[in-house]
Amino acid sequence: MKKRLTTALLASAMAASMVIPAMAGPNDLGGAVPSSSGTEVWAGIVIEDMDAKIKVEVPTLFAFVVRGTTDLSDTGTVTSAAGDIYLPNVKVKVINESDNSGNGGVYELQTEGNLVEDGKLPFTNYSTYTDDDGATRKGLEVTINGNIKNEGTLESRNNWTHTTSTNTGLNDFKNYNVSIDSNPFDTAANGGLQMANGIALTGPDTDLGGSQANVDVNSKYATVGETYYAQFDVSVGGKKNEYKQVEESAKVGTIVWTISAEINGDDLGGVITAPEAPYLPY
Repeated sequence: MKKRLTTALLASAMAASMVIPAMAGPNDLGGAVPSSSGTEVWAGIVIEDMDAKIKVEVPTLFAFVVRGTTDLSDTGTVTSAAGDIYLPNVKVKVINESDNSGNGGVYELQTEGNLVEDGKLPFTNYSTYTDDDGATRKGLEVTINGNIKNEGTLESRNNWTHTTSTNTGLNDFKNYNVSIDSNPFDTAANGGLQMANGIALTGPDTDLGGSQANVDVNSKYATVGETYYAQFDVSVGGKKNEYKQVEESAKVGTIVWTISAEINGDDLGGVITAPEAPYLPY
């Protein structure tokens, strides 16, 4: 009896602790703080699809560091091609802050993440689909696109702002624009900026090592994915001599990735798509 009572009390305490933080204000620490856009719920319908199993491993970090100068005469542009920008996953860590005269400051450069040469980062596609025979699985080509949004407040971003590439000129200090394979994140969508066209990723070889040997029996994903190395770059506005203070790296943006696979409805015997046909009523 005592054991059951204790369990009930613990359950009540947990329930209370789970409810209270949800009522916390947006400036309080901890708790459940809803997003300004809420949580969206979507629904859709496909007809006898190809049992697509979509999975892509994407980079989780993109960081860059501007190499500034105290030379007041250096009013040139800041470019990665000229070596003025360290990327794709480089951060600054301030070890000791300097005094008001600029003395005593100590900082270091840090590199994080899965890097390869020439500033490229990997996208690995594990996606598969069922062939017409209903048993064989093949590698599924997918298209990936990212949508980047400015993170937090202007102050929390150390005044960095992601903008279109047209707003990264000499008069656009601390504006920046991310690009992948020379495709800038310039198209406005979903409250952020994304590439006008996504990047196609080749499907994995499901027969690697033997017939269907590269397909996981349970998940149906490829065990060994097909990796594509994309060139990441960033355009940074302003004059080089404006970047005259060492600043520790801060989180300035978030990239949300969308992975899509095209299905041809003609293969299904002329299935009509909405909204050309009315949506199904209850």
